[in-house]
Amino acid sequence: QIVAPEMQRYPLFRFLISVSRRLMQQACMDAVTFRHLPPHDEAFMAGVPASCAFCVARGKLKYTKRPDSSPVQQVTVELVPQGSWVSEAAFWVAWVHVGTAEALTYSRLLEVDPRKLAGTLARHYRAMDLMSEYCRQFHKRVVSAPLCAPWPDDLRVPFAEFGDIVASLRQDQRWVMSRRAARNVSWFTQSRKRLVSEVDESRCVVVDLGDGEIHCVVPIVVLRLRRSDGRILMQVGRCAGRRIVPCCRLPGGKQHFGELVRDTIQRLFETAFRMIQGRVDICEVTRETCDKQSRRSGLLTRYL
Repeated sequence: QIVAPEMQRYPLFRFLISVSRRLMQQACMDAVTFRHLPPHDEAFMAGVPASCAFCVARGKLKYTKRPDSSPVQQVTVELVPQGSWVSEAAFWVAWVHVGTAEALTYSRLLEVDPRKLAGTLARHYRAMDLMSEYCRQFHKRVVSAPLCAPWPDDLRVPFAEFGDIVASLRQDQRWVMSRRAARNVSWFTQSRKRLVSEVDESRCVVVDLGDGEIHCVVPIVVLRLRRSDGRILMQVGRCAGRRIVPCCRLPGGKQHFGELVRDTIQRLFETAFRMIQGRVDICEVTRETCDKQSRRSGLLTRYL
């Protein structure tokens, strides 16, 4: 009960708690400890192998990256507020800290030892199976981060948000997680039935993002193709049966299940943009998140 609020802020743990509260209680007893930091004490230093992941249960940290230990041009400082998870990558890969975290105020950190956590979850076949696949998908994003995207650090890994990972899991795992999240939707019966039907047909992925909000997650890739004279390629229409419906938007498409961003970009150039394949230089890859209310289901849809 003491660590439940912090653990539930991590969406995967929130799901596992809903699967087996007793298992996660044992995991907390085996793998979780608290660490107290007075102001100006360091939680970890750049270049040191990570032994655990952290949640800032109380207080505030300052996270600093320097050119001698991080791929940055100048010293960068970022505040880490209460409730944030830090060094999440330590759960899934052999991680070395990219920056240094220092307490700004009296702080209490919840530390989770990934080896002890895995040892406890190994007693539950389905939990361990899910953790193994989640680990594989997260690892792919660490080692395959787009060259023009921000470098992975202790606070974030590009394109490795919970929704990204869930959308890349095996179909049976996506179905279980989406079904369980859909059951928590407080809607009219008919709307919930429609949502569950879409989940059963693998037409959508529904996730609980750890804040109690249920979202339908749709990963998409949008291309902003600019010519040397500054002109930008736009899509001005789309086919709807035998009709062409006018629209004005940047071209792109949905990520297929299991695809990385680079895989989707390559597929788009091999299909819709064959005529310019090999003649485009990718200069930058960024992440934008947009939330819209679905007209069909009424659920808040998050486009990644």
